[in-house]
Amino acid sequence: MLFDSNIIIYATQPGHAELHRFIVANDPAVSIISYIEVLGYHRLSNTDRQLLKTLFALMDVLPINKEIAEKPSR
Repeated sequence: MLFDSNIIIYATQPGHAELHRFIVANDPAVSIISYIEVLGYHRLSNTDRQLLKTLFALMDVLPINKEIAEKPSR
């Protein structure tokens, strides 16, 4: 399942543990654009950056192509 940047960010926030579990349980993937957007955010703390990198390690990070661009995300 292809996940949007905002969903990834929300999943790391306190109170959204269920969303984190949902992502991990659903064969998660993100586009390389979401990966760059999320990790490139200038206000990420080092702790948040590490948490996000751990989450991304569980996902397929997909290159941009027409199929990915047209695939609906959650």
